[in-house]
Amino acid sequence: MKKSTDADLDPKFLEMVMALDTAMKRMDSFNQEKVSFALDTFLRRKEKFSKFDILNCEEVV
Repeated sequence: MKKSTDADLDPKFLEMVMALDTAMKRMDSFNQEKVSFALDTFLRRKEKFSKFDILNCEEVV
């Protein structure tokens, strides 16, 4: 069985695969931005509310 190369593939198929690859890279980048934003928001809120002992689960004596 002959292994196909890029030159052997249908140009429309190659275009579709490249478009899919580009879309997946964009989605990955977008998801990384969302994770970074969510983490930043969480850390800022944690810092803001860490001043309340009851929320830190520290025992108040």
